Amino acid sequence: MEGRGDPDPNVGSLSTGCTPCGIHGASTATFRAKGSLFKKPNFSFTWEGHVEVVANMFFKTKINAKKTTNGEVVIVDQPIGAINIAGILVLGPELTLLGRADVAVLGDVDVVADISASLPHFRAYYSSIDPKSVTGFEPVYGLKTNADVNFDAKIAVGLTPKLAVVAKVFGFDLSRSSLALEASAALAFGVHASAHATAANGAKPAAGAQAQACVELDMGMRLIGELFGKSKDLVSVPMRPLVNKCIGAAAATPKLH
Repeated sequence: MEGRGDPDPNVGSLSTGCTPCGIHGASTATFRAKGSLFKKPNFSFTWEGHVEVVANMFFKTKINAKKTTNGEVVIVDQPIGAINIAGILVLGPELTLLGRADVAVLGDVDVVADISASLPHFRAYYSSIDPKSVTGFEPVYGLKTNADVNFDAKIAVGLTPKLAVVAKVFGFDLSRSSLALEASAALAFGVHASAHATAANGAKPAAGAQAQACVELDMGMRLIGELFGKSKDLVSVPMRPLVNKCIGAAAATPKLH
C-alpha cells in the first residue's frame, strides 16, 4: 500500500505507504451444550488460535526548490530634481537601484517504522459449570523507528544603489558620471538530525538522537566610480565570512556556495 504526491516536480515529492502490511493467523471456536428436558442446560465455549501483525510504514518527502532572478532587476530608475522632458531632454542627477536574488532550498525527510505484534497461542474458555479461563492474550510485540531530517538552504541577495549625473538629448547619452555601491550577502543554513527508538516485551525502551544546526553568513561590497563611460573600482571588499557557527554533534557545514 503506497501513496505518492507530486504537486510540482520542480519543487519536490511526497510518498507514504506501508510495505509489507498484513494480518494473518488462524483460530477455531467450539461450542458445546448438554442437558435434559425442563432443566437448564450446561454449556461451554472455547476460542483459541494464533495471530500475527506486521507493518513497515514509511514517510518520505523531498524538497528541491531554486529561484534566481534573471540578472539584475531595476527597482528604481528616475531623475531626482532634474530637468526632464520625456524623450527630449534629461539633465541632472538620476538614481538607479538594482536588485538580484538567488534562493535554493534542498531538503529531505525520511521516517520508517517497523511494527510487529503477535499472539502466538491465545485461548479463551467459558463454561456454565467450570471456572472461566483466559490465556495468551498478552501480545509479543516489537517496534523500531528511524527518522532522518536533512535540510539545507541558501539565500543570496545583492543591492546596488547608483547615483549618476546624466545629460541626454533625444535619448543619446552626452555625459555620464556615477557612483555605485554593490553590496552582496549570502546566508547558508542547514539542519541535520536523526533519531531512532526501539521497544519490545520485557525490555527497557531505548532511544537516541543526534542533531546539528549550522549557519554561515558572508558579505562583500564594491564602490564603483564611472566617469564619461569608464568605470573603476574605488573600494573593493571581497565576500568574506562574518559568521560560521555550528551547534550540535559533528556534521558537515552547509556547503551551498
